[in-house]
Amino acid sequence: MLSGSKGIALGMAGLVLAGFVAYLALRGLTPPLPPPPPEVAQDPLLSEGRQLYFDRCVSCHGTAGKGDGPIAKGLQGPAPRDFTTPQWKYGNTASETLQVVTQGVKESAMPGWKGTFSPSEIRAVTAYVYFLGGRSVPTELRAP
Repeated sequence: MLSGSKGIALGMAGLVLAGFVAYLALRGLTPPLPPPPPEVAQDPLLSEGRQLYFDRCVSCHGTAGKGDGPIAKGLQGPAPRDFTTPQWKYGNTASETLQVVTQGVKESAMPGWKGTFSPSEIRAVTAYVYFLGGRSVPTELRAP
């Protein structure tokens, strides 16, 4: 029989090993980020916004911005926005879109990213949302 401290140490080692095995198994579930389209790759703002979008937004809004991310159907409240539609519910101007990304949307699953992203990162991910919607990136999103 193991003494108390040896048993605890063995148990801890087992947990660490199990966690490592789980990590190795789960990391294969996240597909690698596909290469960006040339117009994104050549634009530093869109490149940064794309990375942020794939890190934090794709699970709800989907890879193409159609609101069909893997967890979209399980969310409470209104469905995630489809950026490819002609009219956006909370406004089409850069300032309105920045407000949504910064503050979120009440009574929906859309969080505000103010405490997570810097102002420049919020502008970058907002610019990428415009790109996904097939829209020109407003000049005020490119300003520092």
